[in-house]
Amino acid sequence: MTINLATAWEAIADRRPDALALHCGGVSRSWAEFDERSARLSGALAAAGLGPGDNVACAMYNGNEYMETEFAAFKLRAAPCNVNYRYVEAELQYLVDNSDAKAVFFDAALAERFDHVRHELPGVAIWVQVGDGEVPDWAVAYETAVATSEPAPRIERSGDDLWVLYTGGTTGHPKGVMWPHRNLAAISGRTFEAFGVGVPASVDELPAIIDAIGDRAPRQLAASPLMHGTAGIGAIMHLLTGGAVVSLTSRSLDCDELWRTVEALRCTTVSIVGDVFCAPMVDELDRRAADGDPVDLTSVRTVTSSGVMWSQPIKDRLLAHARAVGSELNCFDSLGSSEGVGFAGKQSAAGGDTETATFTLGPNAA
Repeated sequence: MTINLATAWEAIADRRPDALALHCGGVSRSWAEFDERSARLSGALAAAGLGPGDNVACAMYNGNEYMETEFAAFKLRAAPCNVNYRYVEAELQYLVDNSDAKAVFFDAALAERFDHVRHELPGVAIWVQVGDGEVPDWAVAYETAVATSEPAPRIERSGDDLWVLYTGGTTGHPKGVMWPHRNLAAISGRTFEAFGVGVPASVDELPAIIDAIGDRAPRQLAASPLMHGTAGIGAIMHLLTGGAVVSLTSRSLDCDELWRTVEALRCTTVSIVGDVFCAPMVDELDRRAADGDPVDLTSVRTVTSSGVMWSQPIKDRLLAHARAVGSELNCFDSLGSSEGVGFAGKQSAAGGDTETATFTLGPNAA
């Protein structure tokens, strides 16, 4: 497999320029816009001296900017690295230094934290602030970078180019797991198989597959953070099939916004992290049903989770709401890690088993 994500996404933008690629807070980006804006960001990074093999730290909340930044890095053959926006100064300094990041994209809410440690990070060539608020003199505004930069040209790339996923530090300090693009494409099989097609072995095979998927292209609601592997890897998979990534504006879980976004955007997948997400989501379904305004779940094919326990009683409550409105929703509970996914999984649909934490080994696990 030789898939490079930037080259694949460019091919999709050429094939489906008007299709939805990103949406957040009422702002939609078509695939053509996604490609154009990312190319301009990539041009800004190139002007700052970044190129193949360099790393780009992404210290951002969910939003269209997150995926545009990843695409921009991929276009240069640089690797985006996730940064937990809950980290305090010392943790931010450690991760940016450990990743050898030459660019840092950060939310405006983190400006003060980074200001306290940026002098200890001389390797950073460009700081880009995302969101509203006064931009410090040591950074450039995200939209300014998009508006004033020349788009980076398309180049030859490799399936060995990297996407770096930092662990949460459960085994000591966070560690950067280096994912080659070809491996990310290889684990996308489940997403492609849902449409009766196989994973492309090369970008040349992608246009015909995108045509076969057509208007059935999936829409992922990234309810959990894109800087976490569950939604982050899911976003890459959904975009690789010509789909879209939808995110929420709330900085904490707002289940009313979540379900109304699912309804408005007709999302097909919801990415969550266990009971900590699903329990309040089901409570909101209970509330809406009691008010005589049940949530329209008919677009949702899968709610997928990993990282935290997802108990069967909570799944059953979710599935009961789905049955009540005629939805064929199923729950996919994935057991894996930052270093590898698909170790084991469990799929639950209406009338399925009732045991919590029973999994079936994946085809490549022993």
